Amino acid sequence: MADKIDTTHVLMENELVVYRRERSNIWQCRYKVSGLWQRATTKEADLKKAKAKAKEIMVEAEIRKRSNLPVITRKFKSVALLAIQRMEQETASKKGKVSYDDYTRVINTYLIPFFGNRNITSIDYSVLDQFDVWRIERMRNLSANKTKAPANSTILTHNAALNRVLDEAVMRNFLTAANKPKLDAKGRAGDRRPGEQRVQRMKANAKAAKIKAGQLKDNADISADILKQRQMRQKAAMAQKKSVSKMIKPYK
Repeated sequence: MADKIDTTHVLMENELVVYRRERSNIWQCRYKVSGLWQRATTKEADLKKAKAKAKEIMVEAEIRKRSNLPVITRKFKSVALLAIQRMEQETASKKGKVSYDDYTRVINTYLIPFFGNRNITSIDYSVLDQFDVWRIERMRNLSANKTKAPANSTILTHNAALNRVLDEAVMRNFLTAANKPKLDAKGRAGDRRPGEQRVQRMKANAKAAKIKAGQLKDNADISADILKQRQMRQKAAMAQKKSVSKMIKPYK
């Protein structure tokens, strides 16, 4: 207990604590922002200076929060591991999703290898463009089919996994929601399974039967109807314009 009192100092109850790790002369601090504990080093060996620095760090964090800036930042890998940990906890408590296994695989195989050492706040659209190029090469190296580009479904899974990491960063004040990039899926159409092809053929046959029976118009008929309606609207507009011009007599 005496050791704990000597190495831990509460500056603000349940808000700000200065502490020193075992075998270290540098004081660390824990402070709370938006209900979440954050950690930082004061880089000070002197306790008095460390206390002053800890208060300064907490004030700066509050200012950044009010300015809609991330309180602190972290490397992508650190946040990704926290996101995986959260998914594991949700799975253990029966609240997880089947897709969590896919997200974890994507994070470990694609996201951490590329984004790992980057600050979570540095991931913008230009970095995502670089990732798109790198991912295609990575998938070709890992796949037997060297020519296939990623399918839309694959990119959607990758985006969902990346969103798990970015959302984790937002929840922990490592990233602001305003600075979180929006992700789009731009890939090739996925290969349909035999069952899906059979369903599509059945739908196409049913549509053809209705067209033949006159119960449904085909695309050519629909396009002709749209063109006819457009021409009728143009004629009506021209007639209205002529009628108005006749009513307006030139001023003498």
